[in-house]
Amino acid sequence: MSLELDADNVHWPAVARASYRRLDRTEVPPSHPVGLMADWHDAVVGARGCFREQDFSSANLPRIEPWLQILEEGAPGVFRYRFVGGGVDELLEFSDSGQMLGYQVPDHVLERRRKEIADSRRDGKPVFSTSVLPFRGKEFISVIRGIFPCGEENEALVFMPVAPYRL
Repeated sequence: MSLELDADNVHWPAVARASYRRLDRTEVPPSHPVGLMADWHDAVVGARGCFREQDFSSANLPRIEPWLQILEEGAPGVFRYRFVGGGVDELLEFSDSGQMLGYQVPDHVLERRRKEIADSRRDGKPVFSTSVLPFRGKEFISVIRGIFPCGEENEALVFMPVAPYRL
């Protein structure tokens, strides 16, 4: 595994801890997978009033699918990765598919992600952020992520694309 992850956070580099920042929608480049998802999400919500799982088609959005993660909530606040795209697997050099949200990350990262999900659900709109991922033997990689909550009958699902800042 390539991430510098440790249960007690001892090896989580300070630069990674300090790098997290929420983004305004205008700060997400339109050509970035998260920007593409945001534009598509806005169009779907504008037409239907909410975003549902069945609205998403990787055939129509091929640049998003490799960077997409779909989380499914079991118990309140407990999420499992239902789908993880190949680009994310390649970036992390391991697969989160089937794992619980927070698997192999420090508690502060898990709490941050849960807060993003809760905020996006409460406000009924996406949340965007950027951070640096620490890797052993590599430079740090800046990523942009988006949290897109589903509505109606798919409220247990959250779509979370995450991709390097520059592809």
